[in-house]
Amino acid sequence: MLTLIRNVFIVDGSLRKPYKADVLISKNHVLSIGEISERENYLVVEGEGRYLSPGFIDVEYQGLESFILQDREQRHYLENGITTLVVGHRGKSLAPIFKKELEILGASLNRNWGSFRDFRETIKNNKYGLNFVSLVGDFNIRSSFGSLYKGGMTAIDKNSFLSVLYNSLASGALGLSSNMGGGFDTHLDDLKKNTQFTLGHKRMVSVSFSNLDFNKRKEILLILLREKRKINRGLVFISDINLEDISYLKRSRALNEILASFTPVSKTDFITLFENNNLFPTNKGGQGEIFKEIIKMGLKRQEGLSIEKVINKITQKPALSMGVFDSYEIRSGFRADLVLFDSLANINEVFVAGERVKSGNLSNNLAGKFYYVA
Repeated sequence: MLTLIRNVFIVDGSLRKPYKADVLISKNHVLSIGEISERENYLVVEGEGRYLSPGFIDVEYQGLESFILQDREQRHYLENGITTLVVGHRGKSLAPIFKKELEILGASLNRNWGSFRDFRETIKNNKYGLNFVSLVGDFNIRSSFGSLYKGGMTAIDKNSFLSVLYNSLASGALGLSSNMGGGFDTHLDDLKKNTQFTLGHKRMVSVSFSNLDFNKRKEILLILLREKRKINRGLVFISDINLEDISYLKRSRALNEILASFTPVSKTDFITLFENNNLFPTNKGGQGEIFKEIIKMGLKRQEGLSIEKVINKITQKPALSMGVFDSYEIRSGFRADLVLFDSLANINEVFVAGERVKSGNLSNNLAGKFYYVA
């Protein structure tokens, strides 16, 4: 059955102004957009003049990694219009896991994988409430051979680490994540070497250092920027950046060289978020509520914002920056991850891969998938 979403204002993910149209969905993708006549075999969703946008992307999932698999529905995120998550930040990920102990994940899991490739093959055909893509955590790799502490890795450990990292990237990991202030810190020499290796393979390096003092954070930023400029490929991502770091990068004219997640709280924070193209909202300690607040600002045109600028910030912009997803714009042939919301920013309907997963209340439909980098 085809689904017809009728009479909506489309905010398509680009910076194009909203326009009125109907959208026809076939299977998991958008079939056509325009003035579409109803047919007998169509499931009709009445848009009633509401807004239709691509599903939202949260660039940094901040929950327990195991929760992605234990709670496949991810209802709280879908309630807030989020259809895609980036997981595996802060040095911990769902794979690789070569030890029986699963304290890495924060909870017990029934699993039958060791390597990232095993993980991919185990879950790639499973369905989830939403979509996700994963980094590989350096904590996971180091824990497989016991090198968890601050003294740095031995030469043998380094070779083993890079071998596992290479296999993980080759198996579809988005990149490597490290936590520089979480108790099992990556040594700076190791961070430099791992950054060189990951960027050299055109992947993303995600670093968290929010628990460190500014001088230490500045030292890490300089290492990352130096390697990024030297290699001139791949992506550097800072996990939950703060205003002090942003100010430093601005003064250094380096803010456009990195990507970062940022949790806006105050009016100043929201202005900062939209002044800088490479900052993306995330919801520290929450499950997506901040996205609805941002949409309200766009609808009310606060601080010079528009709804098309807001939607671009949480759909097309992060997707194109990371180069993974195929559902960041409402366009014929694109994956039908869609959100229908009203003028008060209430999320009324959510579609994942063309499946109606929320219509007032959430359904039990599972249509999301695990993305991996080809």
